Amino acid sequence: MMRGYSRGQISIELMVTLGIALLLFIFLIDAAINQTSLAKDLTIRSNAKEVVSYVAESIDDVYLGGNNATKIITLPYALRGEIEYNIRVYPRSVLLTYNLNGQRHASQSILAKNINGTEYYVLPKTAVRIRNHGGGVYFE
Repeated sequence: MMRGYSRGQISIELMVTLGIALLLFIFLIDAAINQTSLAKDLTIRSNAKEVVSYVAESIDDVYLGGNNATKIITLPYALRGEIEYNIRVYPRSVLLTYNLNGQRHASQSILAKNINGTEYYVLPKTAVRIRNHGGGVYFE
């Protein structure tokens, strides 16, 4: 015997210690995975805001440029992380939607109130001409 402990008691204490260490390890791995997922979500959300701001600011530039002002924009094929998205332009706002663990969106209001039609889809990686004609903003 060793200092008043039996071999069975030492084995049980070792198993309890290893069990606690394993639970702590599992907890740390789970926290690291959640942190990585959160960082990815924030990166994609930031990129979505950049894209929707670019479209909205381009529309506002053309609107403020007056009659016959034009601008050609080309959007990325996907958000960072290869996340597909859709953009809709409404008379008062631009809405970007994407699917990452459920439907997500980013939006920004625009100055132009006279958008041709009630809504317009902007296709990623397609050159789109935005034109001001008589105070109305058109997409070609």
